[in-house]
Amino acid sequence: MQKKGEFQFNWIFVIIAGALFLLFFISFGVKYKNFQEDKTRIEVLNNFDNTLTALQSSSFNTFDSLTLPLIVENKCGKLSSGGKEINTDNIIFSPRMLNGKVLIWYQSYKMPFKITSFYYIIPEKSKYYLVEDSGNLSVSIINGLPEDVKKRVFVIKSSNLKKDGRLMN
Repeated sequence: MQKKGEFQFNWIFVIIAGALFLLFFISFGVKYKNFQEDKTRIEVLNNFDNTLTALQSSSFNTFDSLTLPLIVENKCGKLSSGGKEINTDNIIFSPRMLNGKVLIWYQSYKMPFKITSFYYIIPEKSKYYLVEDSGNLSVSIINGLPEDVKKRVFVIKSSNLKKDGRLMN
C-alpha cells in the first residue's frame, strides 16, 4: 500500500513535468511563428525588388500596379519591413511608407543610350498637387504621365495659396 506522501509527490511531479512540456511547446510555437513572419517579410521584399528589376526588360515606359501584403519602407537604396532590410540597386521615387495597392511607373533614362532606370511608386489613394505661377509647365508634365497617375495629379495656381502654403477656400 502506498503512503499518502508518495501519492501527492507523484501528482506534484506530474504537474511540474507537464508544465515544463507545455512551456517548451509554447515557446517553440512562438519562435516558429516569429521565424516564419521574418521569412515572409524577406521573401516579400525580395519579390518586390525582383518585380521592379523585371520591368527593365521593356524598352518602353511601363506602368503597372501591385498589391503589397505588408508595409514596405523605402530608404536610400534599401527596402525594409518589420526590421528586416534588403539592399536594392533600383532608383525608387516614392513615399517613405508603402502599403496596399501601389502604382508603379517605370521609365528608363536614355542619353542617347540607356543610362539608368527610374521607378515612380505611388499609393493608389494618394493625390499630388502641382503649384505653378504662370505658363504651361504643369500641362507638359501631366501629359507625360500614365492615365492612372494623371487622375491623381491636380494643378493649383499659386495665387490660390495662402502665405503659409495652405489652399484658400
